[in-house]
Amino acid sequence: MIPSYNFTVFISHQHEDQIRLAGVLDLLKFINNNVKDAVSRQQGKVPTISFSAWIDSENIVPGESWRENIIKAIQTSDIFIVIVPTQPSVYVALECGMAMAFDKPIIPISHSKEDMTKYGLEFLQGLIVSNLSGENDEAKVKHLFSLFSKALLSAINRTMKNG
Repeated sequence: MIPSYNFTVFISHQHEDQIRLAGVLDLLKFINNNVKDAVSRQQGKVPTISFSAWIDSENIVPGESWRENIIKAIQTSDIFIVIVPTQPSVYVALECGMAMAFDKPIIPISHSKEDMTKYGLEFLQGLIVSNLSGENDEAKVKHLFSLFSKALLSAINRTMKNG
């Protein structure tokens, strides 16, 4: 039987940053759909890979402990994506620290390398969305998708080696 893998992706973000969060969620959905299409074309002869996003606003029930849920979610996630805020965020900083402590593959998405240093992420190659190459929006989106896909594959490889 061909294996099936589902990777949990913890997404750290400021609640004010809904546009970039929606973009990351759309990319994950797009990748999930493309993987399903590719697997069906191969008639199930290749492993199925999918991604499930973990977002605090959707996964923490009102009345539950925010702190305990966040710690458990980061600890059990396979991949940590941080949408690096341009304004300081104590919560994003704490979540980044936990991801580093739990040795999670981290994919930073940022407007600038300078913003990444505020969160101790300067040692990582970030996905700098303001510097995307391309002549128009379509080319920028394709470039972003390519970079994001490579980052996810790298994180998957690291997770599989450690798991």
